[in-house]
Amino acid sequence: MVTPADRESAAVTEHLWFAAFICVALAAIIAYFRAWWYVLPIILILLLLSFLKPSRHYPLGWVALLLAAIIFYYPTMEPPAKTLPEIKNTSVVGTVASIPRVDEERTRFVLTTDQGNRYHRQYQVVCQFSLPIKKGDKLWLTGSLEPPHQGGNPGEFDYRKYLYHQGVYYLLSVKKADDITKIEPAGGWQGMINSYRDRMLQGTKEYMTSQESAVLRGMLLGDIDDIDPQLYDEFQNTGIVHLFSVSGLHIGFLLLLSSWLTSLLGARRSYRLIAGIVLLLVYGTLISWPIPVIRASIMGGMGLLAYYSGRPQQMLNSLGIAGLLIIVVDPHALFTISFQLSFLATWGLIYLFPLLRQRIPYSGLAVDALLVPFCAQVAITPAIAYYFNLISPVSILANLLVTYLSGLVVMLGFVALVFVMLAPLAGICLFAAGLLIEMILLATHFCNALPGGVLWVATPGVLAIGTYYAGLFLLVSWPVAHPYYRSAGRLGIVLILIFLTAVFWPPSWRDRGTMEAVFLDVGQGDALLIKSPQGRFIMVDGGGSQFYKVGEMKVIPYLRHRGINKLDLVINTHPDSDHLLGLTEVMEEIKVERFAYPQALRDASDYSSIFRLALQKSIPLWGLQAGQVLRVEPSFSLEVLYPSQEPTELMDTNHLSLVLKCRYHRNSILLTGDLDKQAMQEMAGNTIKCDLLKVPHHGSRSSLLEEFYENCDPQAAVISVGNNQFGHPHPEVVNELHGQGIKIYRTDHHGAIRCTSDGNDLKIETYINEGNSYQP
Repeated sequence: MVTPADRESAAVTEHLWFAAFICVALAAIIAYFRAWWYVLPIILILLLLSFLKPSRHYPLGWVALLLAAIIFYYPTMEPPAKTLPEIKNTSVVGTVASIPRVDEERTRFVLTTDQGNRYHRQYQVVCQFSLPIKKGDKLWLTGSLEPPHQGGNPGEFDYRKYLYHQGVYYLLSVKKADDITKIEPAGGWQGMINSYRDRMLQGTKEYMTSQESAVLRGMLLGDIDDIDPQLYDEFQNTGIVHLFSVSGLHIGFLLLLSSWLTSLLGARRSYRLIAGIVLLLVYGTLISWPIPVIRASIMGGMGLLAYYSGRPQQMLNSLGIAGLLIIVVDPHALFTISFQLSFLATWGLIYLFPLLRQRIPYSGLAVDALLVPFCAQVAITPAIAYYFNLISPVSILANLLVTYLSGLVVMLGFVALVFVMLAPLAGICLFAAGLLIEMILLATHFCNALPGGVLWVATPGVLAIGTYYAGLFLLVSWPVAHPYYRSAGRLGIVLILIFLTAVFWPPSWRDRGTMEAVFLDVGQGDALLIKSPQGRFIMVDGGGSQFYKVGEMKVIPYLRHRGINKLDLVINTHPDSDHLLGLTEVMEEIKVERFAYPQALRDASDYSSIFRLALQKSIPLWGLQAGQVLRVEPSFSLEVLYPSQEPTELMDTNHLSLVLKCRYHRNSILLTGDLDKQAMQEMAGNTIKCDLLKVPHHGSRSSLLEEFYENCDPQAAVISVGNNQFGHPHPEVVNELHGQGIKIYRTDHHGAIRCTSDGNDLKIETYINEGNSYQP
């Protein structure tokens, strides 16, 4: 007779390795964030469980495992130095450790060296030219070492953190092709893989259109460099961008292909097992073993062993073992997007799917075909909202339409890879794959065009995400026979609705009664987001650069992070590129109610493109000049202080920068654009007292005017500045501000600078805190 204790013991054994993975992953998180205050409550809860039911000995085991894992991870998860020194004109010898990403303008790859210092074991190399190299090549390089850019705004992609989790702390910048010498080309197994990969890439270009070839290479090899950015956005918006993250989906279809082919050949079970494992090894090596492929290959290998040996498969334990192996070898993998999405999607398929399938009274392949993508999407929804700020209602439909087609594409592509030396056979497979890709593109365009298909949401917090998964557990995992089953289900629905409320809550409803001004880190430029006390959003300047899209990479991610999908007013102080270009990118993506500019510069040629964009989008234009007061709300206004009149001829744009005074009851912020010294002298006699000052022209020497700052008499000053060749901010300006007792905040040091006011007191917070520097 099976007792309840026996059933409980069996359940624990069935999920043992998965629970061990969760315990070790929790230890890695605690060690990474140095969050020791979480250790004691967790241990107390486990000890309480052991005390309440002495027959349950496993909580004591989890306590021991948790503490052992924390001790193990503590030294390996040591945070990097907050500042690293730049090293100019250094020579390095190393081996190309990643598949190089090459386009017409630059080449990027990871270089492994023999140095013992952890900061110099690997470099992310960036060459400002196309370089014909392969993984495994040994190189000699001369260039400059500099730390990667740290994300300065909430919601912005943090390149420094991304590279840190790959063991990379420096960018090695090489400007001339003469500064690189290939010492030794890749040989042996890696050389064969490179040659095979090149033949495959060449074959796709011969038998497919450029778009089909780019999509196939993305799906089969994870190479997305040539996919059109707009098309890639459509894949992301419709929730099928995972097609380009080579993972369990691909491994599953390849194992299915291997099983079918070996069964056609009448191979014995042992040979089928060997063929499947060899295929996993070859394919993983071909694409350089990304984390999702490692996870899927471990699970696939364990599944093959269980299947061909006749043993029962415990998929959740297999997932736990795969996760354990990965994070024991590389604990930083736990913090990568690819690992988290792959793990959560697999958990949805092997845990949620069987539970939901049991509770649905209908049977048939149609139900399974719909339920599979549904479970995967439900599992990853909070992660997608957290990393990409979107929830895609059409994702289930899109996945239903393209997932199985993509499986056929992967299998045909792999067959073409196998027969790459036999051009006619490879060509037939690639032609068929191209037709399927065209069907996938049609389905993607259709789903992306559906109204309400993409919903932009605010970044959910950890508590909201935990609430979602708690609700999902209660809704799906609670035993049907339990007397509180219905109550648990209702509570689960409520918790999921709380999560949805949190991410869809209008940003204009948050912090009512508080004025907010956020000076964004946009490098060498200005960008300011203002929220009025009643929730109207105003953007003053948007940064800009000729070298990269500041609006797309910095401003829009911050707006998405906040869940801001509409700006009530956009103001440009003057049409310099580092103030204007980012606004163009913002206006292309975000709804804007009105665009304002200095009336004195209405004929500036630099405004022509953004004026055309405003006309296309039916955005009203508004010329501003001194004397105007923008009454945004009864207690909140923007007063235009400068320029006072239109010039008789077009003057320097900096001289005619708009100067705005933002008022909320007793507090005020003075915004000065790139005002020059002559204009500052004109204003110095006016009453321009403020609580916070945005220093003119990034703190350049032309902004050095003692009486101007004396008249402003601010408590604090913000300098919006980035890495530049002009010496901004000038030391004399910094010394003058310090001499007048004005506290200085800089976007290049502090990242985004957030100022809030209740009308009486002004508070300032920074996104980045300055820390100690590392000395080699």
